[in-house]
Amino acid sequence: MLIRARVPLRTLSVALIPSSLVAFIATWATINDSWHWLRVYHAFGAIFADLRQVTATADCVLSDAAWSMASATCDPFGRDYNYPSFWARGFAILGLGEAKTEQVAILMIGAFIAAVFAISLLSVWLVRPLVPIMCVAVAAVAPPTWLTLERGNIDIVVFAAVVLGALLSLLQIRWLSAILLAIASVAKIFPVGAALILLRQRRQHPRSLWLFLALVTGGFALIVSELPLISQRTPQPTEAAFGSSIFFQYLWNDLDLPFPSLAPRLLGVVLFAGVLLALMILVARFSRVKASVAETVEAVARDRISATLVLSGGGPLICAYLLGTNYDYRLVFAIPLVAGLARAATRTRVLTSLLLTALIAQLWFTYPTPIGIQ
Repeated sequence: MLIRARVPLRTLSVALIPSSLVAFIATWATINDSWHWLRVYHAFGAIFADLRQVTATADCVLSDAAWSMASATCDPFGRDYNYPSFWARGFAILGLGEAKTEQVAILMIGAFIAAVFAISLLSVWLVRPLVPIMCVAVAAVAPPTWLTLERGNIDIVVFAAVVLGALLSLLQIRWLSAILLAIASVAKIFPVGAALILLRQRRQHPRSLWLFLALVTGGFALIVSELPLISQRTPQPTEAAFGSSIFFQYLWNDLDLPFPSLAPRLLGVVLFAGVLLALMILVARFSRVKASVAETVEAVARDRISATLVLSGGGPLICAYLLGTNYDYRLVFAIPLVAGLARAATRTRVLTSLLLTALIAQLWFTYPTPIGIQ
């Protein structure tokens, strides 16, 4: 097990492949401003546009002691600030204003590369490495990665925090894992799904789950007054996006129907529940399908690394999927999910391979596919 063991050189070398690919391509695209070759184009004509919203707002916090979420936007492109205020205030305390945007973005890219390396190392630990490392590499260099890095989106920090939280859980430093997962959850809400890691360990280690719940409750209590503004200002995209409500959101936008923010989300959850129920009935009625599902679940559940990777990626993805429509950069959370399933694929048969194929296809084809086809 990974806990106290020394990493074999061969395992380390193999694990470096996906992160090295991401590092090389991201460095090339940043130095040469060649993101368009990756089919990612600068929003508003500026690189790291999402990060600039936070760094520019940090400048306003520094210059205006009375700044609040209700203040006029400081975004250079006119977007309303839609993050919890502690992001801007934290950047301001660190002196990370708009002039430091590119330096911060480079650090964030480094954190993403480190997270991909951690996922890769876990995926190949004590198993045949060929299938896991190929799957992780293909997932890591898919379009959502480049969209995330080019935008400099805060999801990079959240992604790295969730991956580190998963790693700490495997290293049995559960209290720190709970703290990191709680911070990530308050920062972006959808990572609360990663608490499935702690929920799975609730009988043997209940304190970690209680610590997580206490911190999340306290964190949301601090920002509860900001949530209506954040929700109102957060776009519900239908282009370069995914989510259970995407069809309904597109319909509502096209027909200008009432309650455009709430109604599509509720209908999306109902649709998800209906499809899930239909699948459960299908599985129950066909014994071969039921046996295949049971085999896949058992293969993931009996391997602590597989289970942790699947839950740390799949939990946030399901939460994001149900909360509304999300820009495709949030699909980077499929990378640990792919890694966990790829480990299980070394011990199972058809269903795991089909799930891996579907996830990797989602990563590669959702972003460039026109909304009408989606």
